[in-house]
Amino acid sequence: PEQLTVVETDVLKIAFTNKGGQPKWVELKHFKGPDSANVRLASTDFDKLSYAINTAPNQSADITNFYFTGGQSVLNADSSYTVTFQLPSQGSSIVHQFKIKRNNYLVDFNIQVNGVNQLLTNNTINFIWQNKALQLQKDLAYEKQQSQIAYRQGTDYDHSSAYNDNTEAFKGPLNWVGVKQQFFNTTLINKNNFTSGQVEWKSPKVGNVVVQTVANLKSQLPAGQTATIPLAIYYGPTDYKILKQYGNDMESMVNLGSGVFAFVKYINRWIIIPVFDLFRKFISNYGIVILLLTLFI
Repeated sequence: PEQLTVVETDVLKIAFTNKGGQPKWVELKHFKGPDSANVRLASTDFDKLSYAINTAPNQSADITNFYFTGGQSVLNADSSYTVTFQLPSQGSSIVHQFKIKRNNYLVDFNIQVNGVNQLLTNNTINFIWQNKALQLQKDLAYEKQQSQIAYRQGTDYDHSSAYNDNTEAFKGPLNWVGVKQQFFNTTLINKNNFTSGQVEWKSPKVGNVVVQTVANLKSQLPAGQTATIPLAIYYGPTDYKILKQYGNDMESMVNLGSGVFAFVKYINRWIIIPVFDLFRKFISNYGIVILLLTLFI
């Protein structure tokens, strides 16, 4: 049967499932939605990360159809948690290991394949990442206008509006792809880069879905019988300072100035935000902070 393991930190509450060995839903403890409940991301049956493995000659099966063993939560010495799932087979195995750190919205996700030649074809994993972003703001129409499909190809950040249905293909290395809503985002990261891929999204005209996304991402593994794919998934606010600490341009999802006003983003990054943070250190009232910032400008 399906079994859940719930891990809770000071900022996140995550339920992991042994079916597919992955997160089932994520709750942000410091943010409320329109219904006054905690914001949830990647919380529908549509949301998953899947890939196919060989089960017999000329036969394959999706990893999300298997029930993994393990899944217990282990508290580490640094106050982080580790959740490890195993899928054993004859002479081979797959391990999904997650590390959840304190005061951190980034979840490290390592996939270890033992028996690459038996389980995979041409040392390649074809990931399918599905994400359904549900309404998190009272004004759904405006939230859709502010939502984007963001990605970092090579060393370059780019994004596309999620307001209309579209497709984007990646022919070179892809570091990450994310679904950014008005104030939150869910982003899949490959620390060694995906080799190529494609992302397709749809924005339904009715219902409470902001955007529904399917990304097909290829990861080429080095030769050998054992390989590790270092992934990570970000579930959290689209906050400039939080995203900047990861050093992979995710902070570019925060629109600080674009188009003919692109020059403004440098003023915002190096003057406005530091001054705002300086005032906030000494004053708890945000109204007064904004007043002082206005006078400063």
